Amino acid sequence: MKESESSAAEEEEENSDKFLSGKIIAAFGKLSMSREKLSELIEKNGGKYSKTITNSVTHIICAKKDVSTEKLQKAKQEGKIIVTESFLKRGQ
Repeated sequence: MKESESSAAEEEEENSDKFLSGKIIAAFGKLSMSREKLSELIEKNGGKYSKTITNSVTHIICAKKDVSTEKLQKAKQEGKIIVTESFLKRGQ
C-alpha cells in the first residue's frame, strides 16, 4: 500500500470512531459556548457544523430541548434531532 493510501485509510478509520461522524449540526439560540468553540468541538468529533438550519442538518443544538419556538417546532416536523449542549460532552 502506498503511503498516501495508508494515510487516507488511517484518517478514514479515525473519523469512523468519532461519535459525530456523518452528522451535520446547527445551533439555535444562546448557548454557553461561542459558535467558534462549538464548531471546533463538532469537527474534532467527526461532525460538520452548519451556520444555518438547512435540509442537510441532522441535529440542532439548543440551550433547552423544550423550547417551543416556531423555528424548532418546524425543525422537529422535518425530522431534525433536537439536543442540548450536554450531547457534545461525550466528545470532551
